[in-house]
Amino acid sequence: MDRLAIPAGARVLVLGTGTAGQLLAVMARRNGASEVTVAGSSPFKLGIAKGLGADRIVAVDRKPRAIQEALGRISPRGFDVVIDATGVVSMLESAVELASLGGMILVYGVAGAADRLVVSPYEVFKRELTIMGSYAQALNIGRAVSYLENLPEDISRLVTHRFGLGEYGLALETLGSRSCIKAVVLPSS
Repeated sequence: MDRLAIPAGARVLVLGTGTAGQLLAVMARRNGASEVTVAGSSPFKLGIAKGLGADRIVAVDRKPRAIQEALGRISPRGFDVVIDATGVVSMLESAVELASLGGMILVYGVAGAADRLVVSPYEVFKRELTIMGSYAQALNIGRAVSYLENLPEDISRLVTHRFGLGEYGLALETLGSRSCIKAVVLPSS
C-alpha cells in the first residue's frame, strides 16, 4: 500500500483471489479506493472476496481477450489502479490493458524468473501509465501485522484449511485446490 499510495476515490481492480489478492482488496478499500473489483477463476474464492467487502466480483479465465472484454464492460475507461496478484503473464498483460489513462499497475504476484511481459512503451507513454513492483518489505512486517490485527473485516476466513503436523503432505496437496486460500499446519497438542 505504501508503494501504491492509492488516490482517494480510485477505482481498483485486483486480479487474483489467493491470500495476497484477498488482503490487497481489503487494504485497497481501507486506503482510499471508492470501488474495488476482484477478478479470479474460483467461484469459492470470489465469494470470500465479496464477503470481505469487494464491490464487484468477476469470474474470469486466464485468456487475455476474455478478461479484457468482461472487465472492460464494467469499467469502459479502465481502472485507476490494477493490482496483479497472480504472477501469470496473461493476467499481467490484461492488467496493462485495463488500466485507465494515468493508471497505476502493481505487479505483486510472483512470475517465473524466465517469464517476459511484452508492454508497448508507446502505450505507457501515451496513456501515462505507472508500472511498479512490490517485493518483500521486511522492515514493514510489524506495521503490517498491526494493520491486519485492527481490520474490522474478519480475515480469519482466509484460512480455509487446517492440518496437524502429521498431515503436512496433505496440506501441500491441498494448496493446489480451487477451494484453498490458505492452509495452516498446526503442531499437535
